[in-house]
Amino acid sequence: MMTSYQNEISYNRKHKDEKVDERLGKAEMNSERALDELFFIKDQFKTLQEERKRDIEETAEFIKQIINTGKQETSRELQKVAGDLEKCRRDLVDKCSVNELLETKSKIYT
Repeated sequence: MMTSYQNEISYNRKHKDEKVDERLGKAEMNSERALDELFFIKDQFKTLQEERKRDIEETAEFIKQIINTGKQETSRELQKVAGDLEKCRRDLVDKCSVNELLETKSKIYT
């Protein structure tokens, strides 16, 4: 009878040990999966940060191009206006005498 109890206790202990080992195995698998997911998410985050940095740099470059284009267009327009004013001045000089221009100028500023 004692042997029977010992066998039963031994069987129960063995069964519990197997269950504990099974649970430990599952826990280790779950922790490995969690670590894999953590590294995957970390890589995704790093990729997103790099993409964001590239987007910011591209946007800054685009804005610089727009500003430079605006400056160039403004410069061309100013040069055109300066040329038109110079032409107008020459036309006035050709059509009027210096005295007439000085007289007109004094009328404008008085």
